[in-house]
Parts: sequence; C-alpha cells; structure tokens
Amino acid sequence: MIRMPRNHDRQSGFFPAFSWTGLFILTALVLGGATYTGLASDSIMMILALPLIWRLVMTFPQGAPWHVTLMITVIAALFAWQLFPVFSGGGILFPNTLDAGRTLYALLFFLSPLSVFWSALRMDAEEREGLVSWFLAGVGLNFFMAFIQFASANFAAAIQPFAWVMHAGFFANENHLATLFVMAVPAIIAAFRKTPWPLLSLPVILLMVFFEFVVGSRAGVVLILAAAILSFTFVYMRSWIALIVASLVMAAGAWIFWLYLPSDWMREFSVQTDVMSRAAFAKNTLAAIREYWPWGSGFDTFTLVYPGYEKASGIFQAYINHAHDDWLELVLEGGLAAIILLVAFLINILAAAMRGNLSNMQKAAFLAIIFPLLHSLADYPLRTMAISTSLAMFLAMLVAKPEEPLSNLVYGRS
Repeated sequence: MIRMPRNHDRQSGFFPAFSWTGLFILTALVLGGATYTGLASDSIMMILALPLIWRLVMTFPQGAPWHVTLMITVIAALFAWQLFPVFSGGGILFPNTLDAGRTLYALLFFLSPLSVFWSALRMDAEEREGLVSWFLAGVGLNFFMAFIQFASANFAAAIQPFAWVMHAGFFANENHLATLFVMAVPAIIAAFRKTPWPLLSLPVILLMVFFEFVVGSRAGVVLILAAAILSFTFVYMRSWIALIVASLVMAAGAWIFWLYLPSDWMREFSVQTDVMSRAAFAKNTLAAIREYWPWGSGFDTFTLVYPGYEKASGIFQAYINHAHDDWLELVLEGGLAAIILLVAFLINILAAAMRGNLSNMQKAAFLAIIFPLLHSLADYPLRTMAISTSLAMFLAMLVAKPEEPLSNLVYGRS
C-alpha cells in the first residue's frame, strides 16, 4: 500500500520555503499593529485569511487532539449563543449581546489567528518550525521600521500608509512592539541553538535591548533581559527546576528593586491621575462585570459598557478603548463561560509544556506564549492581529507532537 500524506500547506516548487500560513503571519506583523476596531487593514488580513479559514471549516476536527477540538467547539458555541437571534415585535433582536455587529466582527477577527493555529497544527514538525522564519522576518521588519523612526522622525512621519500612526515599528503602541520583541527572544535562542554558533543569539538580543533602552522603554529592557535569562535557562539547561528557580530569583529581585525604585524610574511606572490609572480601569471594569454577570455583555462591546462606569472626572477626549487587562475584558464580554475557557486554556498549555520530549523550539514556544499572557494582565496586546497571530503559531507549535504531523488524512491505494 502506497501512502502519501497530505501536505496541508503545500510548498511551492519555485520557492520551497513558501507557505501561505507563513505569508499571513508576516503580513499580520506588518499590517496588524493597530489597536482600533474595524480598520481596513484588519479587513485586508481577514480576506487573506480566507483560504486558511476555509481549510479550518473543511477539515475540522480531523487529526486534532480531543482537548483542542473541545476548546474550539465551546468557543464556537459561545459565539453562536451571543449571536442567536430572537424575533420579536416584527424585528430581530440579539438578547445575548449589546451589539451583534461588534460581536460578529470579533468572531471574524478571531477566525484569522484561529485558522493560523489550525493550519500550523496540521503541518509536520519541520514545516511548523519553518513558520518561525516568517515570524522572525516580521520581527526584523518591525525592528528596521523602529530604527527609521528613531533615526529620522521627519522621514518616519512621512511614511504612514495606515489609518493609524505607527509609533513603534508597525505598531501604534510602543508596549506592543516590546511584547513582540519579548516573544521573539526565546525563538531566536532556540533557532541559533540548531546552528554551529548558538551564542550568536546574544548580540542579536543585546541589540534589541540597546534599541529599547535608546527609545526610552525601560520596561522593554527589563522584559527582554528577563526573557533572555529564562529562555537560555530552559532551552540550554532543559530543566523545569532550573526554570522555576530562575523565575523565583528574578521575581524576588524585581520585588526588591520595586521597593527601592529610583524616583525617575518611578515616574515612568506611575500614573498621572487616579482616574487614568490601570487600577481605575480595573475597578470600573469589575463593576461592569458584576452588572453583566454571568452572561457577559458580548464580545467587542467594551466601549459600549465602560463609559457608564467612569467618573465624570475620568471622561477625556481620548476615550478608553480597552480595559488594559485582556483577562478582565474577556470576562466582561464573555461572562462565566469566558472564565471557564481561560482556565481550560491555561491547563492545556501547562499540560502540553509538562509532557516529555519537547523540542527546543517547543520550549521556546511555551515561553513565547507565557510572556504576552502575563503582559495582558496590564495591557491589551492580544487585541492586535500581529500579537494574536504570533501567539496562535506558538500555540500550535507547543501542543503538536514534535515527531509527526497531526493530520491522519492520507491518500493511498493497494
């Protein structure tokens, strides 16, 4: 019997490294740095994701682990419940969301990184790790654009092709560029680990640290250095104990440093007013969660809910478009079901990371997932297509088996 595995991201004959999934990842890292909803750039990426979404629809749930199938099914059911129509008074109502159009847009937005996850999951290990090259190419383009912005503010201001201002690389938010760099650190270390010169990753990382220092992002400097230490520990020492010890030592050092933080650094981490602080955002969001508990307000309806919980003194011309805490915002919009999904998501990540025989790139993927999740406690990086797509790629890399493709679809004849 001749068996031919189906290549779910067929390599091109004229360019063996070509991958539509990889191309989408690269495109997302260039077009997907905005923080607003409903931009044309996001619509372009959704169109580019259509072949991947079609593949997801036509092949689900073949070849996927049962827990992945269950998670995707529950998420689909939650969106379907929020968008369930009710005919009343001669019209159509959507009682489970404040705005069906926004929730539908959230679904379309979510389908893009989900389709990247599904496509990468069905590749073999070599193809999946090949996606890292596309990811690092996107990181390099962002670094190059950020360097132009630093070197020549006038020239950088003249090249603004999008509907938002690119403040850092192709990102509208400097913190989100720092998140991308932090995600790239473990991937760079793991990639160089396979070469005859593994320590060449050090100057690359130091260059990123230097750049963050020059642009004034001290938080970015700290995060990149922390990511480098933990990545070297996990990838080279291959020990969970070493990773945990290093994490505890760094956490203790960070706590001591915070207690004796220099005054000029304190001003950077402090807030100008109590109504514009992340603590105030969290307090107002928690009040909204209690009001909409347990069903939630509907995905992508934060801006419809939040103004009702602001103090009069906290209303500014620049409105609050996100809770600056992705976890709280998801709970507000998804209710109890979102909490259950988040807990199951974390359990699946830890379970995948704790199994044996992880490759170096899978260890790097675990760290690349953890860092933006931690950052999401105080920001909203996952609301950008760039970060969410990168996270989806690393998720597929972590949960997949390192030695074989997950797809069981084969062509054969006797």
